[in-house]
Amino acid sequence: MAILDTDLLVARLRHIPAAIMWIENHEGDETFCVTPIQILELFKGAYLSNKRQQNATEIQKLIASLEILPITVQSAEVFGKLFSTLQEEGKMIGEFDLIIASVAINNGQSVVTRNISHFDAVLGLVVVKW
Repeated sequence: MAILDTDLLVARLRHIPAAIMWIENHEGDETFCVTPIQILELFKGAYLSNKRQQNATEIQKLIASLEILPITVQSAEVFGKLFSTLQEEGKMIGEFDLIIASVAINNGQSVVTRNISHFDAVLGLVVVKW
């Protein structure tokens, strides 16, 4: 399994060839997942757009093809530990990215993204560039 970051999902929704190609090249190898955070970000974008209902419908279809990994008590504890460590080291990242990283670590999953710098500071997280 691999957790797809929001940037890849948005690129897929926008029919960006590189995103489509990456997904097609890897879908036989892995189950693709998201967390509730990516879903929140996608719907936020949909409802800020000019094509609200069309974009929301496309997001619903995309989400239906993915496994949703929940935010559990265990991932919340991972989040707390990572937050503390990153803050002490002065390497804080965005909280949404940190939640995604926490769910990934808790589930032993990688995060697939082009935003490598958003996750660089998180020790123990496997980040895959698409």
